[in-house]
Amino acid sequence: MQVVERMSQVSMMYPVREAISPPTSVRTVLTLVLAHLGCALATSFLLWAGFYPINQGWVAWFALVPLLALIRSTTSTRRMLLASYVSGFVFFLAALNWMRVAHPMMVWAWIALAFYCALYFPLGAWLLRRLDRAYHLP
Repeated sequence: MQVVERMSQVSMMYPVREAISPPTSVRTVLTLVLAHLGCALATSFLLWAGFYPINQGWVAWFALVPLLALIRSTTSTRRMLLASYVSGFVFFLAALNWMRVAHPMMVWAWIALAFYCALYFPLGAWLLRRLDRAYHLP
């Protein structure tokens, strides 16, 4: 009887998360991928909209909402990080567009800098997901 009580105390102390079954049909997987890319591209566009060509700075107040929704979703961390990297890369490609004007070889520097700067999006997304899962804040 004591063994059963100890096991129940341990299981209550460290709750096991329910296993999420992976999507089975191709249509479900495609819908999930499109939803992730939609959130990533929406964040990229909204962030870019605050800069020069559109110049709507008020958009910055809610530009990260699609990315934050992706961070709080139940999707795998790998997919979330990939979508956040795509978001950062597309945003920095659009935001750093002015670099390619100086010289034709600057196109390579523009793309390389976009690749590098985009690494900060998954880093921030990973950190926010860790904090969200650890503290369960609303």
